[in-house]
Amino acid sequence: MATITVYPNADPETTSVDGRVAQLSPEQSWASLRSAAGSFAADTETSLYAVIMRSGYGQDLFDWLVRGIILFDTSALPDNSTVISATLSLRGHEKLDEAGWVPTVNIYSSNPLSNVGLVAEDFPRVGSVPYCDTPIAYANWDISAYNDFVLNATGLTAISKTGITKFSFRFAKYDVDGVVPTWASFQKSMMTAYSADNANAIWRPKLVITYTEMSVQTDPATNITTNSAQLNGTLIEDDADTPVQCSFEWGLTTSYGNTTLAETVAQGASFSKVIGVNLEAGTAYHFRAKAVGASGATVYGADRTFRISTPAESLTRVTGIVERWSAGPNAINQSELILGGLASQYFSPLSLLNRPTPTIPETRQAERQPARQLPPMPYQPTLRD
Repeated sequence: MATITVYPNADPETTSVDGRVAQLSPEQSWASLRSAAGSFAADTETSLYAVIMRSGYGQDLFDWLVRGIILFDTSALPDNSTVISATLSLRGHEKLDEAGWVPTVNIYSSNPLSNVGLVAEDFPRVGSVPYCDTPIAYANWDISAYNDFVLNATGLTAISKTGITKFSFRFAKYDVDGVVPTWASFQKSMMTAYSADNANAIWRPKLVITYTEMSVQTDPATNITTNSAQLNGTLIEDDADTPVQCSFEWGLTTSYGNTTLAETVAQGASFSKVIGVNLEAGTAYHFRAKAVGASGATVYGADRTFRISTPAESLTRVTGIVERWSAGPNAINQSELILGGLASQYFSPLSLLNRPTPTIPETRQAERQPARQLPPMPYQPTLRD
């Protein structure tokens, strides 16, 4: 595994910006303030005003709501890497809670109109799905050290290996969830941090990413029967994180729900497992390869599917036609179909004119039934010279 640390640019920005966007005045309801178009932006201040809200003078009205936006250039990540973990850290600067709202702050997505500058119109261009499972409460906001947001699975997925990774900071309860703060005339709450434009570079916002170049490939399933299948995979790269334990996850959906026993696999080697527990004929199953390094780093191959075979319907092959016939005033033609030794049908009497023409071989559907003895010929003529 390896780790990289990235920072937003100080002004003038070349790849990534940090700053704040806001709706400032007029006084309005909390719902209107949250959904406003934006009236202010700043991206050169030494303090990143991550989140601020303020009540107005009018009863139940508010006039400030500030959101933070911060971008990182993460294109240095190798193309074949898998992000294992990441932490976004802000060095606290100030905090204030005049009305006792006791806010919490969390990180979300953002999509500003530019990667190197912020405008007021970026105020609504933020997400509402949390990228961290543990928002930081007002009481825990440290103004003398870094405040860490550990990214969850959704946040890790948002990290770009080819360009810019974008975040926003919002009040979790009041801004994102829409809970209206208890009004008190002209009260303010804020939690701020140092920006990339601060003179002390060691206090810059930072994103620390741990990744691995270990990779595993999910190969097509083989030897599929009516109740079992062989799952196959290849450990492409172990990233020196040995020994590597490989297995498969499988199930009816991409949630899988089943995992095979792991085995130690060398780089470049293939591995397989036969599964055959309660598999249903005609049913499609999902599976993917999984690899776990000695460090605990875990990577997955792509999802694949296979379908359990359905038992074939019985086919009976016509292997012959036997005819018995005789000439005379009462001509008789008796034909017997030989159906693979499984069944027979016969026709009697038939005239010579409508005698069936044999077609051998022929494959057709047939009911499996015991063979039957032909009845005696109803008429046995005697041929005379």
